[in-house]
Amino acid sequence: MKKILFSSLAVLALSACAVHGNKPVVDQAASVPEEIVVDTAKTLAYNCGEQGRDKLEVVYGIKDNDLVVAIVTFQNQKSPLLLRDKSITDTNTYVSAATGIAWYTQPASVATLETAKGLRLTQPQIDKEVDATGSIDNKGNEVIEETKTTAVIPQIVTAECKLDKKATAALQAQAEAADNSAK
Repeated sequence: MKKILFSSLAVLALSACAVHGNKPVVDQAASVPEEIVVDTAKTLAYNCGEQGRDKLEVVYGIKDNDLVVAIVTFQNQKSPLLLRDKSITDTNTYVSAATGIAWYTQPASVATLETAKGLRLTQPQIDKEVDATGSIDNKGNEVIEETKTTAVIPQIVTAECKLDKKATAALQAQAEAADNSAK
């Protein structure tokens, strides 16, 4: 069986993918020097969004008949390696610890991957909140104290992804042709 090396080096800048007018945290390509050897890879194409106009591709890495890693391409931007978080069982969740970018699908195995819907692609957004409290000091002056809290909130880049069977078949044919020419 041929082994495939999944590698990701400075490949993602989802800043072009911001939605809802929020400024994304990931302003530059993230350098994630991770490499994972997988047995095979499977590429799927999705149509995302309410109208299905957002095109998204995912290359899933498979090792020992288990989904272990993914690389997502959205708006011509590739994600870093997204490792499968097996502690989450209600979805298949692939996450980059370095960037916070995540891809979620319905629960799936290698055998059922093409029937599982893509749920969402997210990236982190820093949300700063300022709380002001007022009081009166012993001289009768109003004193305002500010407390700042910072939270990292997942920002949905795209969601509601359905498999594009025609585009998936074309991608898989290209991968097979490339594999055959490499032999």
